[in-house]
Amino acid sequence: MMQSWFQCRTHYSKSMENGKERKVNEVYLVDAILWGEAEERIIKELTPFVREGSTLYIDDIARFSIDSIIEKDATEADDRYYKVVQAFVVIDEDSGDEKRNNYKYLVRASDTDRAQRIMEDFNKDSMGDWIIVSIQETPIMDVYYYSSDGAIADIVNAHSDISPSCYLYEKTIKKEAVKEKVLIECKKYVEDICRNDGKAINIRKRTTALIEAVAMGSCFDIDKLRDTTLELIKGAGNSENYSNIAAWYLGCLSLRLDYIDENYTTWKESYIDADTGEQVWVTRAEKKQVE
Repeated sequence: MMQSWFQCRTHYSKSMENGKERKVNEVYLVDAILWGEAEERIIKELTPFVREGSTLYIDDIARFSIDSIIEKDATEADDRYYKVVQAFVVIDEDSGDEKRNNYKYLVRASDTDRAQRIMEDFNKDSMGDWIIVSIQETPIMDVYYYSSDGAIADIVNAHSDISPSCYLYEKTIKKEAVKEKVLIECKKYVEDICRNDGKAINIRKRTTALIEAVAMGSCFDIDKLRDTTLELIKGAGNSENYSNIAAWYLGCLSLRLDYIDENYTTWKESYIDADTGEQVWVTRAEKKQVE
């Protein structure tokens, strides 16, 4: 079945990693059949990232006409989406007249030159003549493909040729999640999947952001991040691919912990809760100075 796409414009208050609130305007592309389905899906996807007590606003939903999305060989540097109009040139056998058939692509690239090169590679085996009519940067931040099993299940299934070197079981996941060796192996698994796969890179970023968001203001607290990840893994309990999905979550957690270690100095502080009189411990963080 041919995919139909909707561009969803949103704005909401988002919790940043420093704990501050930031108002953001974001645009997403959603694979859906009808407007109502597109609205329902984007609300479901973004709600975990909306600051508690705030509202997610859907400003506009409009059909977005494209023939194909090209992001299979994208790298970490390819962080933008470009709409490319390409014309295939054909000659009418009867009249001898030249005709151009236009096709529209959404290309993930770092800049217009990179988008041009991607299209040249995409067309290298084409039998006919073609020209690039236009390349235009879009405000799209991410693409949400339709999935009946979930984006993570889809991406690990799509890369079934890659397996984590550890096998994770639901009954022992809590013990495995604290082992540095397991986290390193899971991180490598995620990195291998994300190598030259733009869709996987997006899902990795989404997963890491989800772990931070569900941790609710404790995005530097290692124990809280680990507990949050384990709660998210519970949702995969009935999946046939539980081990790989769990490895994906733990790999994303490991990447987040590495990021904290490389960029922040963290420490524990306590205070007395004014209402309960109990001692409460919190994790503080300070960004490291670049030498």
